[in-house]
Amino acid sequence: DSSQATIDGNAISNHEWGGIWVVFSSHARITGNIISDNKLKGVWMMGSSQATIEGNTISGSMDGIGMTGSSLATIEDNTISGNLGGIRMWDSSQATIEGNVIRDNEGYGVALWDGQCSNIDDVFTGYVTGRENTGGGNADGDYCPDALAFLFTGEGGELDRREE
Repeated sequence: DSSQATIDGNAISNHEWGGIWVVFSSHARITGNIISDNKLKGVWMMGSSQATIEGNTISGSMDGIGMTGSSLATIEDNTISGNLGGIRMWDSSQATIEGNVIRDNEGYGVALWDGQCSNIDDVFTGYVTGRENTGGGNADGDYCPDALAFLFTGEGGELDRREE
């Protein structure tokens, strides 16, 4: 709860649960790391956690980055590849996703984990904005749902499903 951390320049690999967990009300700055071959998540965010995830190489996990609850992230200039899913977002999580290379994942590059993109009844009620990401080679596609296509354009855009 409520911890703060800067995680910079590390090799984080081969963990049973995940490489980096940012949970509850924690804040983290995660930069310049090689995060690989962790069983569940490269970076896992939940609760009302906040993180800046920048300049990392994230590969070989179930999800490169997973976000749930009301977590909030800025995800910039990372290489996210070789995971089951690149970036997966649940619940009311919110993210700015810009300038990443998100490719060669076994599922989607970026996906909202709800009925449109998975076989579950959950509904995504969060927010996504971003631009200038590079995809390709993601087995299920670069994004899901189609409303996230802006993430892979120069002009970008936003998807706002927050409840008012």
